[in-house]
Amino acid sequence: MIDEQRQLFDELTSKNVALMEEIMYERILFQNNLDYEFLGRLRQKWWRGFAALDSMYLMTIECVDGFKDKYYKEHNEGKSLGFKQFALQSIHGRACQVFFRNNLFAKKWLC
Repeated sequence: MIDEQRQLFDELTSKNVALMEEIMYERILFQNNLDYEFLGRLRQKWWRGFAALDSMYLMTIECVDGFKDKYYKEHNEGKSLGFKQFALQSIHGRACQVFFRNNLFAKKWLC
């Protein structure tokens, strides 16, 4: 029973691999064309929103620089940042990472 199942699995797998080798390039090109057409229409409609996203990213980076300059300067002078500032800094850093990743993803597909 197990040998029959294994043989059936091997046959189906080899047929599927052979079929994909024949059609994979055409399927990928077709899917990429659909994606680029959709994303092009999306960019035409929402270009202001994407510009606002880039602006928000730049403002976030500038705020981080100000925060960093103020608090790290105090920390280097011997003042403790405290747990609250450390937690806020960690949360803010993670938020910037997520925002940056999403922004890069949007730019990858929309440019």
